[in-house]
Amino acid sequence: MKRSHSLLESEADQRYMKVQVVSQEFSESQEIIAQLEKEIEVLQKEAKRRDTVRKKAEMELDQKQQELDESIEEILNWVPKAIVDAQNKHNSTYCALCQTSLQLMECQSKLNIPVSLSLVDESDLIEDNPNPPRIVDAEATDISLLLGHEWLKSKDTHKREISALEKKVTSLENQLANLEAKHARLEAEHASCDKRFQKPVELFL
Repeated sequence: MKRSHSLLESEADQRYMKVQVVSQEFSESQEIIAQLEKEIEVLQKEAKRRDTVRKKAEMELDQKQQELDESIEEILNWVPKAIVDAQNKHNSTYCALCQTSLQLMECQSKLNIPVSLSLVDESDLIEDNPNPPRIVDAEATDISLLLGHEWLKSKDTHKREISALEKKVTSLENQLANLEAKHARLEAEHASCDKRFQKPVELFL
């Protein structure tokens, strides 16, 4: 009887110890779960904050891209028009100079005054002229020579302006390419950021 009673007490003690161990493990598990829940909450808040920042950055990026597109469109519309206007302006100046030069040479020819045609295009000469101007050396100091010099200066200025406009177009095209590359890089960084901060949250959901 004493042995049976002793065995019962031993079993009761073992069961009690097991209950205590299980209770302690349960308590520790509860603490771990609570800690994990807090960490998940922190991660969710951080993910939400980052999502807000990302959306704001995307809105700003879209706005800047729209402004950039409008500026580029305005520039691309302006440059060809500026080139055409410059071409028309210099063409008008050239035609006026040629016309004035030809009229003066006709007058000089009628008055039997030597003239110089060395700086006048052959295509601008009047065909079937009964009194064609006489061609003399380019050193002649008459008004047609001076007008020819002015025409050459105007033509050279026109070439320089066209060259400057072409360089500006090239520069704008390079800037556009750089901005497009920067835009693509920012989009890639945003996508990478979303994936990087989405994974920790998904692990605990």
